[in-house]
Amino acid sequence: MAKKNARTFEFKVDEKSDVPLWVQLRNRVAYLIDSGYYAPGEQLPTVRALASDISVNYNTVNKVYLNLKSDGYIVSTRGRGAFVRDATQTTERNTVEEVAGLI
Repeated sequence: MAKKNARTFEFKVDEKSDVPLWVQLRNRVAYLIDSGYYAPGEQLPTVRALASDISVNYNTVNKVYLNLKSDGYIVSTRGRGAFVRDATQTTERNTVEEVAGLI
């Protein structure tokens, strides 16, 4: 069975910006998730594929994915890939945890 390729996107580095490259890329991916380009549960391109497609170092893309994971945008599983986290589930779970902490 052929694996479905994740959709990639266009990304151009703003050379005139003082914002580091990895932050520019992180903000672009976060925007694509927030705007619905990538839907909850949808698989993101692999780190290697995205690095190749947009001509960015593998380590830079890996840093972006790790940051997005820590910020709750994505979940990743070794061997399966990175997937967009369902924001409503995250929000509901965080709200329940906050309320439980108040009791």
